[in-house]
Amino acid sequence: MIGNIGTGKTHISIGLELTACKQGDNVKFYTVANLITELTETQEYKKLLKLERQFEKVGPIDST
Repeated sequence: MIGNIGTGKTHISIGLELTACKQGDNVKFYTVANLITELTETQEYKKLLKLERQFEKVGPIDST
């Protein structure tokens, strides 16, 4: 989600995440800052494939 500070992006994201968990889906929540940090660290330590496998477990985002 993209928007100004204080518009409720994190609140909505967490609500969607909880709903998906209740339906049995695997989810992973990142702030942009945390995702950039994670990607930078995996690049430095050559662990990008491991991170990709973690994302694959979560599954694709269905925008329909």
